[in-house]
Amino acid sequence: MTESVTSAAETALARHSPAALRDLAATLGSYVPDGGSSHDEWVRRIASVWNEPASAMRLAGGLPETTRNLLAVLAWGPMNGSIDCQDLTRIARSLGSEPDEVIAGAVAFGAIVPVAPSTETLPLAARKKLVESGHCDSIAFVIWPTLVERLPAPEIGRLTSVEPLAGETRPSIATDAADWAVRLAALWQAAMIAPLRRTQSGGLHKKDRDQILREPALAEPPADWPGGQPAWLQWVVEAFVPCAVRLGLLSEESDSLRAVPLDRWADDSLHLPERFARVVTATLRPDPFATDTQEASRDAAIAWLPSILLADLAARPENDWTPLEPVLEEFAELLGQQPSPPEPPIADTTQPTDDSVMVKTRTRKKVEIAEAPAPRPSIVAPALRFWILGPARLAGLIETGTAPDGSVAVRATAQSRFLTGQGAPPPPQPVIEKALFLQPNLEGILYRQAVTGQSLPRYASLVRFTGIGPVLQIRLDETWSRLMFGAGLAREEAEARLAAMSAVEISRSVLETFRTWAGKSDRVRIHPALTLLETQTAEDREALQALAAERGLAAFAIGDRLLAIENADTIPFDALRLQAQQDQAQKPALCIRPIADGTLLEVDTARSDLALDPELARFADSVSDAALSTPAESAARFFRVDRESLTQARQSGVTTAWLDRFFRKRSGEGVPASIALLWSCVSSGLDSSGPPALRVKRTCVIRTDDELTLDGLMSLETTAHLIAARLGPTAAEVEPRDLDELVDIARELGIVLKS
Repeated sequence: MTESVTSAAETALARHSPAALRDLAATLGSYVPDGGSSHDEWVRRIASVWNEPASAMRLAGGLPETTRNLLAVLAWGPMNGSIDCQDLTRIARSLGSEPDEVIAGAVAFGAIVPVAPSTETLPLAARKKLVESGHCDSIAFVIWPTLVERLPAPEIGRLTSVEPLAGETRPSIATDAADWAVRLAALWQAAMIAPLRRTQSGGLHKKDRDQILREPALAEPPADWPGGQPAWLQWVVEAFVPCAVRLGLLSEESDSLRAVPLDRWADDSLHLPERFARVVTATLRPDPFATDTQEASRDAAIAWLPSILLADLAARPENDWTPLEPVLEEFAELLGQQPSPPEPPIADTTQPTDDSVMVKTRTRKKVEIAEAPAPRPSIVAPALRFWILGPARLAGLIETGTAPDGSVAVRATAQSRFLTGQGAPPPPQPVIEKALFLQPNLEGILYRQAVTGQSLPRYASLVRFTGIGPVLQIRLDETWSRLMFGAGLAREEAEARLAAMSAVEISRSVLETFRTWAGKSDRVRIHPALTLLETQTAEDREALQALAAERGLAAFAIGDRLLAIENADTIPFDALRLQAQQDQAQKPALCIRPIADGTLLEVDTARSDLALDPELARFADSVSDAALSTPAESAARFFRVDRESLTQARQSGVTTAWLDRFFRKRSGEGVPASIALLWSCVSSGLDSSGPPALRVKRTCVIRTDDELTLDGLMSLETTAHLIAARLGPTAAEVEPRDLDELVDIARELGIVLKS
């Protein structure tokens, strides 16, 4: 699942200047529809070309083979990762291509999108430089998600000259699907029980990270994992969790990772082994034992090497074993990581030297002994070695063995040859249908051979995995079973699955326990997704429910005006007149308008959502159309706010802050003045603000024809002290005792008095 609402490529495209966008559109020609006027419109039109699979693959297929191979390497690289221009140049050179040509071709048509520095916009001059030379400082690149999901592995053949091993090589114990599938299921189950919260930087909260790492199926590393348990746990957090997201078992939200409902990923579980192997090629990290993080980040290009390595091994004869270390050395050379020999120091030839050399100081008066500088080691070999012996072996991409001299040998598996286009699909894994042994204490074992991509959802929906060894240890868990029952798993179906999987008859005590759990869960049923039809009246809802029953639809009523339908494809649209269609997961829309004196609230039913009615019911009462002095002609609904409804709201826990948030969220403005006054009255004595006060005073008010006249009266020494307060531009307050004196002075000044 790499594509989001706005991909990294589309975000980078939006930071192109208008001139750069028009130049790209001109290169794409007829693929981009005419008529773009604004910057956002150009971005949308160009992005639609590369977001559409048909046009994206047609454009990529028309590029030269060397450019397609570079795109394939990027597509099989880190998920959601960008690569800077220098690293992309090194990758292109390692493929034996001219970087200027292949990078320029990919940029020209927009297959890869340049990412400008964070505070800048990519100008036309920078785009033209990239198209002409394939290089521009401070620029990185991202590839479109459509290409990531669909481009095959690079067709580059054998790049290294390492010869196959002579003599007999002893294969290591091969991994099977259970090694990764059970761990993947354990991670999904943990996220289903409690979402994995994320920090602002995108990582997992420490408590949630520690929780999943304590899962029995995740805590212990696979056999012979390089670096043991510490390196394994680090890989789980940094790479295995993102793999689950990309495979569609977990979904990314702004603040958490949540488990995807079983039926949404179970349908494609048959191809889970190939898909897992594919995403593992994007998990190469710098060697976990390296301490120089700056060195690791400087050599970021190594993250895109796995697909090149697999293509090299898959191009060799099927049964040939290849020594691992020489292959790693040649890949380090391909990427330009071999350190150049240190320059010889100025030595004093009159003195013998062993491990140190004689160099002259700046003063040239004194000779000191200085250690020869040690060459900087490459991190390519350690990083690739860890990936081959760990993730690649776990995913069934690489088979390892022991050479006659005791060194490690490797060869591509049938899965790897198939993914790289060098062989037929691997034969299906033999499956044992009845492989479950469940004891009366609800614990048991499961043969590893029973777990495949296709069978994984069935086991994951019924049991929790508690250990991975020669056989898998499992347990029937009450929390998990009730969660699955609440998600829609019927007890009869669950019992039938257990019977079909079990090699022995399920004991009566297990079935009784299972039925007890199901009975508790029958009280509450969880619907992962529903389509709700809201009618104007209760009578319309009853008629709609009768129509659903007549057509055999799975539907049930919620309240007076809502009808829930489980399968959206069965909605009888031919018998409905839709007024609005909403996604209840979106941000609430402005749908309330205070009318009349502000205590009557008009609700726009076309924009309102399901959460509105419960919110309004906390402080307002519904008003029928017939009760209005002027009945409304629209389909709007009305609610009245009065002292009694606000008193009940105050007693039920509604606060001033909640009321203000509600009106700002629903109407775009604060609490209407009339409602705010009533709220202050009912809150008297319950908070520190005190009751509202009203001061009554008998006084006189004078008004002038213009503001200038009143300004003068308030400025003159003879009249200023007679005016108590200004009430507006042309109105002022005068005490009754001073009124006659002010009138006399006004007459003397020649001001005309009006009653």
